[in-house]
Amino acid sequence: MTPPVPPVRSSWDRIDGWLREHAPASYENLAPGAGPGAVEEAQAEMGLRFPADLTDSLLCHDGLLSWGNVMPGPPPQSVAQIVRHWRMCVEIEGDEDPSEPGEPGEEPWWHPLWIPWAQSDGNAQVIDMREGPQQGRLGTACHDDTAHFEDGWPSLAAYLAEVADVLDHGGLADGCAPYLTCDGELWWDLEGETELNGDPLTPAPTPARAAALAARASWSLAELLGAPVRPADDDAAVIEAVARDWSVVRRGWADWHDTGLGFGEWFRGALAGVLATDWLPEWEPGPHPLEPGGS
Repeated sequence: MTPPVPPVRSSWDRIDGWLREHAPASYENLAPGAGPGAVEEAQAEMGLRFPADLTDSLLCHDGLLSWGNVMPGPPPQSVAQIVRHWRMCVEIEGDEDPSEPGEPGEEPWWHPLWIPWAQSDGNAQVIDMREGPQQGRLGTACHDDTAHFEDGWPSLAAYLAEVADVLDHGGLADGCAPYLTCDGELWWDLEGETELNGDPLTPAPTPARAAALAARASWSLAELLGAPVRPADDDAAVIEAVARDWSVVRRGWADWHDTGLGFGEWFRGALAGVLATDWLPEWEPGPHPLEPGGS
């Protein structure tokens, strides 16, 4: 079952905490929250209601004080910037009917029921407020092409939760990884980048992952695997002795590598996530209960 998406305020709390600790310059660039009156005025001018997660986000931070790469996508806009960009696109679209059918599955260049919550260089990350089961989803409205939603998120809340997860645990969001610049600012870029304009980029720390790995390093096999599925038999001592005496040899693409570890030590480390393996899955936090196999 898919876990529920955390509230926007919870995700912003996590993002704020990470920025305060690891990228204070980027944290200082986050604007204070907008006033409820400003949000109401924007909705009245645009003639539509903001989804609750956008309102909550704007009450946390009314965009940025200056341009910054604080998100893997375009930077979030203030209430005033949202209205300005929306009005500009509506005026450019003019008398064009956005409901006119184009190619099958093709979106228009702009629709008045899209809210440009984030924007950079004319390319906006929009919230789709058209009626239907996908209302609230995030997509991209390009300045020189039709919009698309196939690689977006079901909601702004889901997007912010993914950003917070990647900052805490590592990984990619919107195809980008987080880094720190030499000025201590957060920077999102393609995985494997090492510099920005000639200056070094440092992979962003992942505090939650580091803490989880440290905790896993001390786990015993019993803690990792849970209770045994059947009682130990007379062969248990023999199996344990084999586990101690046999070392693990790993086969690579063209040769063999002796790990120097006993099987028990290697197996515990591999399950705990403290030994690098490129052929085992990344384990969820333990314990890992065993299911009896079929005959």
